Amino acid sequence: TKTNREMAQWLQAAQIGTSNGAAGQSSENSKLTTVLDAVELKLGDKEVQKLDNFSNAAQLVVDGIMIPLLPKDSESGKNQADKGKNGETEFTRKFEHTPESDEKDAQAGTPSNGAQTASNTAGDTNGKTKTYEVNLCSNLNYLKYGLLTRKTAGNTGEGGNSSPTAAQTAQGAQSMFLQGERTDEKEIPNDQNVVYRGSWYGYIANGTSWSGNA
Repeated sequence: TKTNREMAQWLQAAQIGTSNGAAGQSSENSKLTTVLDAVELKLGDKEVQKLDNFSNAAQLVVDGIMIPLLPKDSESGKNQADKGKNGETEFTRKFEHTPESDEKDAQAGTPSNGAQTASNTAGDTNGKTKTYEVNLCSNLNYLKYGLLTRKTAGNTGEGGNSSPTAAQTAQGAQSMFLQGERTDEKEIPNDQNVVYRGSWYGYIANGTSWSGNA
């Protein structure tokens, strides 16, 4: 199927990137190069929206905001898997990202009594500082996928703690993202003797899981 073929492409791209030391380089025995796909799927919406992350799987670009997917102290600063305690691989990573412009506006709109009166570059007086919560699979070097929640002050993205309208807005603020490097399809051999093999398993925070073979 198309899904299994794409997964096979990602698996092959990961192997190429590992052997070459960097994605997109050509090895001595091959002229294959990799391309990068990035898409966002809003929950409840069948439409898949393409994203532009400037050919870097380690960053997510949404709403004109660049969100680094690796921690600042990540090894080499490239597409390396996160390290957990005692040097073991960390399989998931959850964090929040607030654009610098919103952070500055929130501080400027907070008086000495701590009550936020204004924020946001659009001049909103309701304290709607935007924050992005990211929960992603972090142990894959050349493939990043996870759950993205867009939050504003007064909308936690979780729902159930406010009016029905706010809860509906919160549910619509969540989406899934998937991006990764793969071999350009036109460069994959399609000879009858060529067979692509691989398997994968995915799990996200709400308990949903997938598995498949290619």
